[in-house]
Amino acid sequence: MAVATDLRPALSEDVSQYLGNKDLKTLLPGFEGRTRRVSLDLG
Repeated sequence: MAVATDLRPALSEDVSQYLGNKDLKTLLPGFEGRTRRVSLDLG
Protein backbone atom coordinates (compact mmCIF):
# COMPACT_ATOMS: atom_id res chain seq x y z
CA MET A 1 0.00 0.00 0.00
CA ALA A 2 1.38 3.36 -1.01
CA VAL A 3 1.42 6.17 1.51
CA ALA A 4 1.04 9.70 0.22
CA THR A 5 1.43 12.96 2.10
CA ASP A 6 -0.35 15.97 0.69
CA LEU A 7 2.02 18.89 1.17
CA ARG A 8 -0.17 21.38 -0.68
CA PRO A 9 -1.59 23.03 2.48
CA ALA A 10 1.89 23.78 3.80
CA LEU A 11 3.17 24.83 0.38
CA SER A 12 0.17 27.10 -0.21
CA GLU A 13 0.76 28.82 3.14
CA ASP A 14 4.43 29.41 2.37
CA VAL A 15 3.71 30.75 -1.10
CA SER A 16 0.90 33.06 0.00
CA GLN A 17 2.38 34.32 3.27
CA TYR A 18 6.10 34.49 2.65
CA LEU A 19 6.30 34.93 -1.11
CA GLY A 20 3.19 37.10 -1.38
CA ASN A 21 1.54 35.13 -4.20
CA LYS A 22 -2.18 34.91 -3.50
CA ASP A 23 -3.01 33.25 -6.86
CA LEU A 24 -2.79 29.65 -5.66
CA LYS A 25 -5.04 28.34 -8.44
CA THR A 26 -2.22 28.87 -10.94
CA LEU A 27 0.43 27.22 -8.78
CA LEU A 28 -1.73 24.39 -7.42
CA PRO A 29 -4.48 23.62 -9.97
CA GLY A 30 -7.28 21.55 -8.47
CA PHE A 31 -6.32 22.37 -4.88
CA GLU A 32 -9.44 23.52 -3.05
CA GLY A 33 -8.03 23.55 0.47
CA ARG A 34 -7.31 26.53 2.60
CA THR A 35 -3.96 27.66 3.84
CA ARG A 36 -3.17 26.72 7.40
CA ARG A 37 -2.53 29.44 9.92
CA VAL A 38 0.32 28.26 12.10
CA SER A 39 2.11 30.37 14.62
CA LEU A 40 5.24 29.35 16.40
CA ASP A 41 6.09 30.89 19.74
CA LEU A 42 9.80 30.67 20.29
CA GLY A 43 9.78 32.98 23.31
